[in-house]
Amino acid sequence: MATAGVYLLPGESDQVALTSITVAPDRRRAGVGTAVLHLLLPLLEARGRTVVEGWDLEVDGPGHRWATAVGLRTAKPMVVQWLHLADVDPATWDVLVPAGYRVVDFSGAVPDELVDSFARTLTAMRDAPIGESRLVFPVWTVDRVREAEAELRASGIGRRGVLAVNELTNEVAALTLLDLYPTLPTWGVQRDTVVSPSERGRGLGLCVKARMLRRLREQRPEIDRVHTGTGGDNEHMIRINHRLGYRTTRVSAGVNAKISELRDRRAGAAGRESD
Repeated sequence: MATAGVYLLPGESDQVALTSITVAPDRRRAGVGTAVLHLLLPLLEARGRTVVEGWDLEVDGPGHRWATAVGLRTAKPMVVQWLHLADVDPATWDVLVPAGYRVVDFSGAVPDELVDSFARTLTAMRDAPIGESRLVFPVWTVDRVREAEAELRASGIGRRGVLAVNELTNEVAALTLLDLYPTLPTWGVQRDTVVSPSERGRGLGLCVKARMLRRLREQRPEIDRVHTGTGGDNEHMIRINHRLGYRTTRVSAGVNAKISELRDRRAGAAGRESD
């Protein structure tokens, strides 16, 4: 009839319960999804969560319409993009490394001599536009980076990275990350791309993403497509992705609401029905 999944976000986002509810097509529009949502709310509060958030709902699709009808608000637009490697001329990824920088590839773990500045640069994701999402990007440390790498290895997920390193300071100026899942043997999933604030405006983001695609094609020829999601308000990154060969396939939305607001909304509706 219906299924629900909840991910209790860790760290700085520990007030958020990332939630998905799916109702069988023949049981929709009968209050099933709403009943499941309200069964979950006290369980989430008992785990210290104050916000319910859902992602990747097709804008104006059934799930998005249901979410707004029960009291969640649209928090963040997302652009879903795909790149089919065979459809792109590899010359598209011939992007020169800016003077004063070198490019470092890694698989699995960030090189020890770069992991400290890698953590600082990855923390700059906190500058990324997130709309009204309650997600808080973490402050990365070396220990956190190594813990995340260990979790990926334990799950069988392959992590690839490309770093732009400032030759003068020997610190990571830009990075891009891509994951390979054993359950998706022909897919790559593009993750974070970030440039250190002091290094922006030099084309480093385009440089590392282009290098990632070229290396992927050369070293993992079985990968035929790459998926990414980009904030709908991050026009700069959307343009970079289009330049590299990505195509926008749909626009999705994230939604959220405080648990207290959802509870009060339902109580108010019940009170009006009893009047």
